[in-house]
Amino acid sequence: MIAYSILAYTAFLALFIRLAFLLGKRKKQELLPVLLFAGLTLMGMICNVGLVSATIFCQTRYTIYNMPLFYMAGALLLYFNVRTR
Repeated sequence: MIAYSILAYTAFLALFIRLAFLLGKRKKQELLPVLLFAGLTLMGMICNVGLVSATIFCQTRYTIYNMPLFYMAGALLLYFNVRTR
């Protein structure tokens, strides 16, 4: 599962960075809501995992609530990356 996690987060960040670069380069305002959603999702995941790790202990069941948003944001990032080629 560690290999999958590394791959999933790396892909998410790569898609996010590419879309942010396209927003700056092409000035496509339709990309802004997708980037905001993905950025807020990523910040929420970092805060949740950090807080759970610091206060409770590292267990998947406490951090799994972020996964639907992570997959939705990843699907949107993938869709808009493919669409803006």
